[in-house]
Amino acid sequence: MNWITALRTRLIFHLQQREEQVFLLLSLLIGALTGLAVVGFIVVTERLECASTGGQRCVEACAGSCGRLNGHGLSAVPLFSQRTR
Repeated sequence: MNWITALRTRLIFHLQQREEQVFLLLSLLIGALTGLAVVGFIVVTERLECASTGGQRCVEACAGSCGRLNGHGLSAVPLFSQRTR
């Protein structure tokens, strides 16, 4: 158990010495994951042909599914006054 404590102490010391680098690495990782999520959303909406209809179908589908999950029944409420289908 003594070697685990020594290893943990060394690791904490090294992380404290390189705190700025750790935060830089974390911010780059978070930025990359966010970018991938945005690109993935764009690809999915283009595959569903939501970009050509102004995204109304996707918004209605997302709101409807969220309403069903929350139990609010938003799927029955039209979100847009004019439907282009």
